[in-house]
Amino acid sequence: MQTSIFPVKITDEEPFEGEGADLKLIGYDAAGRKFAIKRMEDKPTLPITEWFAYNLCRELGILTPSYDVIELNDGTKAFGSLWEDESTIVIHSMTNQNPTEVATNVAQASKSINKALPQDILLGNPDRHIGNFMFKMLNKQKQVITFDWSRATALETLFNGSLCQTSATLKTARYMHAQHGLSKTVAADAQNIANIKTNTIEAILNAAPPEWLTGINTQNVVSWWSNNIDKYQHKIIQTLCPKQPNSPP
Repeated sequence: MQTSIFPVKITDEEPFEGEGADLKLIGYDAAGRKFAIKRMEDKPTLPITEWFAYNLCRELGILTPSYDVIELNDGTKAFGSLWEDESTIVIHSMTNQNPTEVATNVAQASKSINKALPQDILLGNPDRHIGNFMFKMLNKQKQVITFDWSRATALETLFNGSLCQTSATLKTARYMHAQHGLSKTVAADAQNIANIKTNTIEAILNAAPPEWLTGINTQNVVSWWSNNIDKYQHKIIQTLCPKQPNSPP
C-alpha cells in the first residue's frame, strides 16, 4: 500500500479547468508537487474508490501515477494522485489523436490495456476509454499509465453492479478482443485478481482515512472478497470476451 506516515499537506489549491468532468481541484504541496485531488464533497465515495483502485493496481503490477492521502487547507482529507512530470510524458491522452495514431499507439500498448480491463470490470468502471491511458518514458521505454476510477461503483454495489453494453469500457474491450488478443490474456489477468488475499483487501481499506469509509461496510467488502472472488473471475472473462468478438467501434 502506498501511503506516507502523515497526509501530504496542500499549501495551494485551485479549481481544475482542463478536460475531465470528474476532476474539480488540483493542489500543490510545499515542495511544489502538483496533485489531482478527489474529495468526498465531489462524491462521497470518490476518495475511497480511487484509493481502492490504485492499491489494487499496485498489487497487480498495473502502472499508475504515484498517490497518497492529501490534507486540504480546511483540514479535510482527500485522495491525491501526483501529476506526472511533463518532461517524461510522451502522450497525455489519445482522445485528440487521429485514427491512425490511435491504432498505432493502442497496438504498442495492447498488453498494458488488456491487463487493466479485468480490473475495470471488477470495479464496475464504465469509463475506461482511450483518454484514460497516458504514455510516459520510464527507464528509456514508453510505458502506459492507467488512471481515473471516478465512476467505478464496486464498493457501493458490493461488486454486484453491471456495465451497460454501450459503456466506454466495454467498447474498449470489444476492440481489444477483436484486434489485440484480449482473449489470450484475460484468464491469467483475472486469475491474478483472484489471487489477491483477503487480508490484503482488508489492509487496503483499513489504511484509508476512516471518514472515507462512511457508507461503506468494510466487513461486507472483505467478506464478499473471501467468498466470491474465485467465482467472479469467470464473470470477468465472460464480460470482456464473449464467444463472438465484436467489430471495433
